[in-house]
Amino acid sequence: MINSNPLGNTGASLAKHFIDGAGRRVYGFEHEGVIVENPAMDPAKQSIVSPQYYGFEVKEFAGGRTAWIRDFSNGTMFVLNPSTKSHVLSDAEAVRVMFVTPGGELLQDSRLRLGASPRPPELATVRVTVNVVVDLLGATPEAAKNAVLRQVGRSLAAGLLSSGEVEVLRHSFELSEVVSDTQGPADYANTNFSQLLDL
Repeated sequence: MINSNPLGNTGASLAKHFIDGAGRRVYGFEHEGVIVENPAMDPAKQSIVSPQYYGFEVKEFAGGRTAWIRDFSNGTMFVLNPSTKSHVLSDAEAVRVMFVTPGGELLQDSRLRLGASPRPPELATVRVTVNVVVDLLGATPEAAKNAVLRQVGRSLAAGLLSSGEVEVLRHSFELSEVVSDTQGPADYANTNFSQLLDL
């Protein structure tokens, strides 16, 4: 069966949301009776700590990018360096903290909240159709579809598909469905993979 959370944690606690002094919704979690919203700071907000202190683990994504992540029963929290898009944090720059629902919806992004961009963004909506062939590993096709949506949503939300050319600000899923796959493992031998080099 495909696991719904990237770290495989079971019995994850609930992340809590609250309204900060500026009226913005912020996600955090309880640690020894204190609500923590920045996992790179100690509970007293006086010194820098590794997110590992709070149970975060490093996860590697496509392109060698990494982030500290921790699963909660209502979503996943990401912590990363906004400049390098990696788990290697710097005390010279505020960390980027994101909270994503199990369905891939971005509920918090501290970079957007802080208004990191000094200029008004030039926005464009890009629609992409992606077909993903998966090995079900005993899961139902519907469960596999949901797992793929979560993985794509988390990658987009973490900015792991952003580059120096464009920055992904938000995303949504318009359509998702399971279609029958007529190509079996033996058919891959006849696939012209050289076409992929032209992408």
